[in-house]
Amino acid sequence: MTLESLIGTLPPRLSRWAKELLGASICYGVDPLILAAIMDRESQGGDALKPPGAGGFGDGGHGRGLMQIDDRSHTDFVSCRFGRNGLLWQDPAFNVLYAAKLLRKNLDACGGKYPPAIAGYNASMQRVMGILLNSVGDASIEQLDALTTGGNYVTDVLAKRLAFSPLTQGEIQT
Repeated sequence: MTLESLIGTLPPRLSRWAKELLGASICYGVDPLILAAIMDRESQGGDALKPPGAGGFGDGGHGRGLMQIDDRSHTDFVSCRFGRNGLLWQDPAFNVLYAAKLLRKNLDACGGKYPPAIAGYNASMQRVMGILLNSVGDASIEQLDALTTGGNYVTDVLAKRLAFSPLTQGEIQT
């Protein structure tokens, strides 16, 4: 995917972060549209944060930046400084890059399948692995969603991803 095609695919609230999404997806080998869908769910491209934008907070003050990196689970990252001034999580490139790294780690833990990796992004891979280890075969999206915020995180992220650009067969492992 090129930067131009990604910009043309995403709504304006997300396309303004296309460089960051594409760069992070290249670095970690994840679908940039899945990253964009997670960003949309987490912060609506920063529009849902307080204050709005890349440096805003959500989730009762615990979510940081565009990808809502949780300060309770990622203390090292949210405390890192960019020089003497800004915090690293407030920089959109670093925030999206860190999220892509988390998604890649989750994908590696669950055999490259996006639904459990997405659930793990929201609900922790430890909880997801509990479902996967107790399932015969793959866990259903309903089982994974039951772990997540709103009980529909995986379904919502996958629906957003499909709305941005329809998949061709085999693009996303489910």
